[in-house]
Amino acid sequence: MAGTGYLRGDFETTVGSESNSSPTLSTKSIYVPSQVATFALNPNPLERDDELRGIDEPIAVLEEVHQPTWALTTRAYPDVLGFLLKAQLGAPTTTTGNNVITDANGVVVPTGAYRHTWTAPFGPTGANPQTTQWRASYVDQTVFLKAHGCAVNTMQFSVPETGGVGVQASGPLTYLERTADPSLTASYESLTVPPFLNANLAINSDLASASGAEGDFNFQIDSPVTAVSDFSSASRFPNQMYKGDTSVLMSGSITRSLLKSAEWDALKAATGFALKFTFTSTAVIASAYPYKLIYSIGNAQYSGGGPQDLAARRRIGAGFDWRAGYSGTAGNTTIQLVNATASYT
Repeated sequence: MAGTGYLRGDFETTVGSESNSSPTLSTKSIYVPSQVATFALNPNPLERDDELRGIDEPIAVLEEVHQPTWALTTRAYPDVLGFLLKAQLGAPTTTTGNNVITDANGVVVPTGAYRHTWTAPFGPTGANPQTTQWRASYVDQTVFLKAHGCAVNTMQFSVPETGGVGVQASGPLTYLERTADPSLTASYESLTVPPFLNANLAINSDLASASGAEGDFNFQIDSPVTAVSDFSSASRFPNQMYKGDTSVLMSGSITRSLLKSAEWDALKAATGFALKFTFTSTAVIASAYPYKLIYSIGNAQYSGGGPQDLAARRRIGAGFDWRAGYSGTAGNTTIQLVNATASYT
């Protein structure tokens, strides 16, 4: 495959819009090695075919409103993940490795590595989510788009046996415009840093001793957001991005090679259990310490699924849906990323 297009992301300090098309941007920017990036205008023109005008033809439509959206598919590279996690959950607490602090698995983080931690209830504070500005440059077609006020509604992670861990992020945005060539020079995370892989994954839970070997494992983060017009500007686009009505939800699914009674009982009783999954990269940041992504869930619960169909087979497994939930202890769900990026501000 070939192509010289690029996708650049920057954090906005205020929600960008048609009337606020040049908000202050973050120092941190990123060029994403995207597999697919979609920016859709989603026009909703004014149709007037219901008017009596003495003609027997469709009437030309008029531009009225647009409800633009964006979507991104890429692999789980360490720096890309940090950017997307901040875009969805707000800024992390970042601590510089110093050969003293430890990661969520109790391993010392050396100098040269940086520990980024997101803790429930996730941010940012206030009514607005973190938004980003994306520049989608179709260089070979000489078309350049700038997307303002992009919010992450859903981030899905797939962990196939081959192909690397996949990430899909999507959501609404406030304003999509075509611009002149920004003449940017794309700079990516080093090719020597691979994405996280299925082989990098270790899963630990309170039900582990009762569980069969893992098969498929997928998870996602949902953080409802809403793009609205507050009638403060004469724009055909939304001009504000607000958080939705429900809280950020982390959930997923897991397939077991063997059906075990303890998991059936946990599904029936909605029993809470600790769940931790860790991706440990093959690439080293410093002092033999590798890139890591660690999800620690103090109270996971099975919310669906069950045994595979009873059939004439010697081995019957199970599949379960799970979700993370508050059980009386604040901050018992954390996401921790250790990489070589000093800051996402």
